[in-house]
This record gives sequence, C-alpha cells and structure tokens, in this order.
Amino acid sequence: MSMKPGLTFRDLCRSCSDGNSEVVLECLGAGVNQNEHPGMPREASPLMLASRSGHLQIVRLLLADGSNINFSDGDGFTALTLACEYRRWDVVQLLAEHGADFTIANATGRDGHAYMLPSYCRKKSAREAILAIVAKNEGRQFGS
Repeated sequence: MSMKPGLTFRDLCRSCSDGNSEVVLECLGAGVNQNEHPGMPREASPLMLASRSGHLQIVRLLLADGSNINFSDGDGFTALTLACEYRRWDVVQLLAEHGADFTIANATGRDGHAYMLPSYCRKKSAREAILAIVAKNEGRQFGS
C-alpha cells in the first residue's frame, strides 16, 4: 500500500469515525501520532471515535499501535464509556480484555461499572462476558 503524503491527525480521526481501516493503516504507517494532537485533551481520541462508532477492527488496530486506552476527553468520556453509551458491547468487551479502566466516570457520572447494570446493558450474555473479564482484571472471581 502506498503512503499518501501529508496525512494528518484529522485524516486519522475521520477514518476512525467512518470505519476506513485502509486510511487508518496509512496514517499509522506514516507516523501520525494517535495519542497526541493540539485539540487534546478536550477532543476525542481516534480510539474514542472508533469505539463510539463500533468499528471493532479499527479499535484492534489502534490498540496494537499503542493507543492510550484510558485517555479521557474534556467531559471525562473514555473509549470505554463511549462504547458503553452507544451500546457497542463487542467493543466494550475488547477494551475490557485490554485492561480498560472501568472506574473512570464521565460528565454524566457514569463509569464502566454503571453501564454494566441490567437496566442499561440489557444484553445479558454480553454483560456477563464483560463482567467476567472485569472481575478477572480486578483480581476477583465473577459471581462472588
């Protein structure tokens, strides 16, 4: 794949939102730093944009490239809380597997644990799988 000259952080963000994994790979290959730009910390990171949009493969690419999984924007949202907010449970599970912090609360006062309540995450199989990963990460047994 040939690299396009002049790829920017904005190109990376747009591609993460749109689900264009080819351009995401080009941006990362061209050295676009996904963890640092002038708009941060107020603006969303590329990982947050991909997570919110449910682009699981792009989330994988960004994590493999060293994304700051617990970065929070000016409103306290992280990739995890955005994925929860938009009910992207497959993305939430992947983020949990990579050690996302479920204790970071956003401006609404919700943290990852709050989104796992049955009243919000109604998909029982997803909720149980995610909670089992979180319990393991936190050194507890699920169900105890």
